[in-house]
Amino acid sequence: MEQKSLINIEHSITKAITGDKDRQALVNKVIIKTIMEENNEEKAFTMFLWHLADIDPPISFSELLVFKAIYRMFNSYCDFLIKDKQQAMDILDIPRETLQLPPDELTKQAKISYWHHFNELSGDIHTFLTNAQKIGVMKKALNFLCRQTVA
Repeated sequence: MEQKSLINIEHSITKAITGDKDRQALVNKVIIKTIMEENNEEKAFTMFLWHLADIDPPISFSELLVFKAIYRMFNSYCDFLIKDKQQAMDILDIPRETLQLPPDELTKQAKISYWHHFNELSGDIHTFLTNAQKIGVMKKALNFLCRQTVA
């Protein structure tokens, strides 16, 4: 199985959690630790709550939803296999003509497409939770294209 690498979650967490940076740093650290333990969603959720049981103020509903969304995003990222450049482009809705662009330009288009979709699919925490798996697959496609253009 592919070695799990962390998705950059800082942007997602910052959008959904307001408050001081120390709290955000602590919650981010626990999210990463819990996800890396490779538990199923129910067990990971329980461990997330257990690790943050003493935090004051207690974990908010928004923070819980962000954890669930990031967990789903991360797992779909790790579980999805991209076979080729065309599949990655299809996932990101990049036109086939773009394949003819120089590598740097293709990477730029992939990033633009990914962030456009990310912003559409994560407008609020509930939308983010609903679309987390799709966002994870899109992130995998973006990373695939970025690696392909560098190689």
